[in-house]
Amino acid sequence: SCTSPEVGNTVKEPVTYAETSCGLFNGPKITYYAPFYALDPELQEAIGVHENVHVKQCQEYGPLEFIWRVGFENASIERPAYTAEKETLQKIFTGQCK
Repeated sequence: SCTSPEVGNTVKEPVTYAETSCGLFNGPKITYYAPFYALDPELQEAIGVHENVHVKQCQEYGPLEFIWRVGFENASIERPAYTAEKETLQKIFTGQCK
């Protein structure tokens, strides 16, 4: 099995690796922040997949509905993105842990 070292009960501040904006005039735009570039390539790929789900949502819903959903129905925006991220990581790591 794959194991990771214990990190104890330390609570860390959340880190933003990337975000997708959905502009009225310029459409969707992904911004990657400095901590993203320190991640392993596999994690970068999964985060990119996550953000691309948001790009598609922006294109499908349009900026006003996208922004409304982010503010008031966040799960409807994030659940599909995290699912795609998880599936990407599963594909990458399947078979590596035995």
